[in-house]
Amino acid sequence: MNGKELFSKIILSLNSYLGFNDQDVIDLIDTDENLEDGISWLLSLNPPAPFDSFVTSLDKIRENNIDNFLSVPYSNTGNVHTINFDQPKFDNKNRRFAFSNQEFGFVSTKVLFDNGALIDLASDNNGIIWKQLEEYLERNYSAISTANINSFFDIIRNTDLEKGIVINKTTEPFNEDIHYPYIYLSYLNESNSIVLPQNLKYTPSSLNTSLAYDNTKNYEQYFDIYDVLNELNQAPDILNRFLRLYHTMEYFVYRVYLVNLVSRVGTSKLFVREFITSAENMKKSERESFKKNFKIIFSNNLTPQIEPALTPIVNQDVIDFLKEKNIVQGFVTNDIGKISELIYGLRCCIVHNKESEYHMTISNSEEYEKIIPLIRKILELFEELVIEKILQNHAAINYSQKTVNIY
Repeated sequence: MNGKELFSKIILSLNSYLGFNDQDVIDLIDTDENLEDGISWLLSLNPPAPFDSFVTSLDKIRENNIDNFLSVPYSNTGNVHTINFDQPKFDNKNRRFAFSNQEFGFVSTKVLFDNGALIDLASDNNGIIWKQLEEYLERNYSAISTANINSFFDIIRNTDLEKGIVINKTTEPFNEDIHYPYIYLSYLNESNSIVLPQNLKYTPSSLNTSLAYDNTKNYEQYFDIYDVLNELNQAPDILNRFLRLYHTMEYFVYRVYLVNLVSRVGTSKLFVREFITSAENMKKSERESFKKNFKIIFSNNLTPQIEPALTPIVNQDVIDFLKEKNIVQGFVTNDIGKISELIYGLRCCIVHNKESEYHMTISNSEEYEKIIPLIRKILELFEELVIEKILQNHAAINYSQKTVNIY
């Protein structure tokens, strides 16, 4: 079987699977061996989404004909399998990636969809994904496995994210318990990383559009935070970016203690132990210290900026999710204390520390999909506010003097 024969079989299968059973499609493929017109005719029958996108991708792949695959016979060996990630033993182990080496080929059906839409399988970025699907389909057609072909179409129809397609190229009988973790390890071993879903990407053009030079401001005293902002800008996804935003806020929170200490001492001499005591007090109750000083910094932004920004995207489902995952109980958008708890709780979920058993990662974004808009809005809102506090030389984080005398 070569690529043209494989594509012909796929088009005929879809003609049947979608209930068209159109004789013109059959004649164009079987009698005329005209794959191009066969695909065009099938598309003219208006296949339902996402099969319209699937067939369009096939047509692009056919037209590109990379490596002359339409004429070259397949030399694929091995057998194919489908992993059902709905099984309890695979709970929270379905990872978004596609991979191939001399031993295995693999595609998680998670990578086939982005924000609920089928990806363009003809895109250069998705070449590895299509190659595994191509081998999987060729092996099934060669084995005359109509049930597996229809199951593959079911995955597309149902936007099924809970399957793993495997090509076993080894001589060993496939063991999903052992081989799937090995495939994932092999993927990571080659310096790969999980495919980033579109809804986790975040790259704004600027953090604060009102930045303008003012010679009365003390830009120099915030220099340390600029390096954290640099790391924030390097983070392409909302989770790592949120963590960098939290680090920025944490920096401000510590400064509240130190600014207060310096202002009390004034020009008098300061003992080092006073700085140490302040740091120790912060560590003893990190959560409460963050909440307390967060309020001091951002309380005046609650009514004019924070509440109006968050209220439209916080519904009962979001509130229930935050409660269920122990991120924040009884969340409301008009309470600065609850806002601080939300930010601290999300931070705990990302770093997975003792404060929370729930862990948010790139790999399990489907689990917390309902709060992704909230996380994105927090980033958008507080990145602007962080810059605003610097531009204002906000009293709570602004040192009143450049130096202090220390014994």
